[in-house]
Amino acid sequence: MATTPDPTDALTLFQRDLDQIPLTPSQTDPDLLFHLDQPGDGVRLTFVTLQNRTVTALAVFLAVDPVDGVLHFHGFFAVPAAFRNEGRATHILKSALRQMEHGFAQADVSAIRVEVVVDAGNPAAQRVAAAAISPTPDPMTDPVSGQPALRYAATLKHTTH
Repeated sequence: MATTPDPTDALTLFQRDLDQIPLTPSQTDPDLLFHLDQPGDGVRLTFVTLQNRTVTALAVFLAVDPVDGVLHFHGFFAVPAAFRNEGRATHILKSALRQMEHGFAQADVSAIRVEVVVDAGNPAAQRVAAAAISPTPDPMTDPVSGQPALRYAATLKHTTH
């Protein structure tokens, strides 16, 4: 059986390559930095918080096919073990969503859809996703691992810039 990729692997790779990755300061949170790139045919938004040059939290959103004409992003998040249980995961997800909403409003995009899939056996990640995205997840089976999971989703809408 295949296993779902571990988000901490992405965090480790980002930390390794940090000096080669151009980061842009967030317009909505002074502690948040982000990197926009286009691996393959897609768009990826990577958000980080740093302490000195150490990544203390990471959230990544990958553009997928639009749903009913609305831009759609799948996301994941990770916090290094040394920085867990400090609210960093919730902070980075909420901050990343505010920055995405702000950035897309500037581009005259009226709504975006975001979702995060969390392992049904990970109550800490469930609390984070419930606080940052939606308190009511949809039960599902992870398509990669075949294991029970929860999908947290929200549509972020804006009518003014």
